[in-house]
Amino acid sequence: MVIGEGYINLTQARISRNLSPGQTVKDVVDAIVDNMPGVARGPIVGTNLNSPIIHGWRLNSNTAAVQTYDNRMKDVQDAVFVPGLAPFTVSQNQMNNLTLGSDPNDLLIVHNVGTGQETHLTLKADGNAEVQSQFTVKVIGKDIELTASNSLTLSAQQMNINVSQANWTGSYTMIGEARFNGVLFDTHFHNGVTPGAGNSGPVAG
Repeated sequence: MVIGEGYINLTQARISRNLSPGQTVKDVVDAIVDNMPGVARGPIVGTNLNSPIIHGWRLNSNTAAVQTYDNRMKDVQDAVFVPGLAPFTVSQNQMNNLTLGSDPNDLLIVHNVGTGQETHLTLKADGNAEVQSQFTVKVIGKDIELTASNSLTLSAQQMNINVSQANWTGSYTMIGEARFNGVLFDTHFHNGVTPGAGNSGPVAG
């Protein structure tokens, strides 16, 4: 901090003093300013100047760590994520090394950067969300619901469904072959067909 002729005093003054609970924020400011000889102080204005000090305020003259009062509003066992800041050159290199690629405008959680095991969880700038993996993505739970207000699309080379009972509500349209116990639906025929109201025989092929 540079303030006119007070530059030398401001950078070399050392303060050693304790301010006790009950004193105000203004008392702290005054204690600092009083230890800056040769600096002409103007009026000090602020909305919280008269707020009392609750747990004391130590002005330390050495480099020892100062233990602050723990006034957190969370449980000590809560998981808290504090993001770190990296130089832009480092961040840019990380983006360039992504195997699965990414948009710098997206919010990205990534593991195994630049490897064959890279995995992404992306909140995209356009409002979409993506999970990307070069291996298996599993969703495990007692009950799992997929709800889409518009449409639900599944795309794969093969789909395997293994459930004890499947219930469908609504109509469906199918393009392709359908088989029941190995018999094609659209080309099968029955034997024992008789005119009138009789029943045909079983499926013959």
